[in-house]
Amino acid sequence: MKTLYISDLDGTLLDADARLSAYTEQTLTRLIGKGVAFTFASGRTPESALKIMEDVPLKLPVIMMNGVLIYDVEEKRYLLKEYLTEESVVAIKRLLKKYRAGGFLYKLTDDHLMTYYETLDSFPKQDFMEKRRERYNKPFTKVEDFDSLCVKDTFYFCLLEAKEVLDPLAEALKQVPDVGFAYYREVYYPGTWCLEIFSARASKYHAVKWLRDYLKPDEAVGFGDNLNDLPLFKACDRNYAVENAAEELRAAADGVIGSNIEDGVACFLERQYNYGLMSPRL
Repeated sequence: MKTLYISDLDGTLLDADARLSAYTEQTLTRLIGKGVAFTFASGRTPESALKIMEDVPLKLPVIMMNGVLIYDVEEKRYLLKEYLTEESVVAIKRLLKKYRAGGFLYKLTDDHLMTYYETLDSFPKQDFMEKRRERYNKPFTKVEDFDSLCVKDTFYFCLLEAKEVLDPLAEALKQVPDVGFAYYREVYYPGTWCLEIFSARASKYHAVKWLRDYLKPDEAVGFGDNLNDLPLFKACDRNYAVENAAEELRAAADGVIGSNIEDGVACFLERQYNYGLMSPRL
C-alpha cells in the first residue's frame, strides 16, 4: 500500500525552539532517501517553513499557511494559491478595528510574499517578527493603517492577542462570507491565542484532499499537536497526536506518540520502517 505521511511543524515536528533536531533531520533524510513519502502541512509562510526544512531532501509538494498555499519544492512553483475576496478583506479590516485586534497582513503578488503590520504592542508580536527576521531573513513592512493597502492579492491575516480579545472577533468572522479561520492557543507564548484568517476555500483539510488527488496515495497518515490540525486529521485515514498535543486533538487521534521534544514523529516513522510496516514510494 502506498502511504503518504503528513506532519505539522510547530509543536509537532519541531522542538520547543521551533527548530528541527539533528535526529529528526537525519531520520527524515534517510527515510525519504529510501522512498518514504513524507511532507508537511504548516501554518508557516514559505520563507520560514522552507528555511527550517532546507536540509531535508523533500520531494513532494508541501502545504503552508494552513492550506492557503501548496508549493512544489522540486519545481519551485506554487501549485495552489487561495486568495481572500476583496469584499472579505474589507470586512475583516473593519472587524479588526471594531475589536481592536492586531497582527500581520499577508499579500502575495507575482509569487512575492510581503508581510505588513500596524503596531507591535505586545511581546508576542515583537518576538514573532524579530525571530522571523533574524532566522529566515523575512521582510516586514510597517504601515500606519491596513486600510492604506490595496485589498488585491491579500490572502492571510495572523492575529496574536489574549483570548478575550479574539473570542468575539472569531464569532463575528463566522458571519463573513467566503472566510475561514484557525483559532488556537499559541504554543510559544503562554496566555496568547492565535487567530489565522484566510479564504473559506483554504484549510489543511482542503489542501490535503487536493494533495491526495494530485499524488494518488492509497492512504494518508497525519501528525499534529494543536486545534488547527483537526482539519488535517479529518482529511487523513490514520492520525497520531504528539504527547504534548491539545486534549481535543488527542481525543481525535488514533494514537498518541512521543512529544515534539522527544522527536516523536521521527521515532514513529523509524519504528514503522524498521518493522517493515511502511509502504513503497508513491
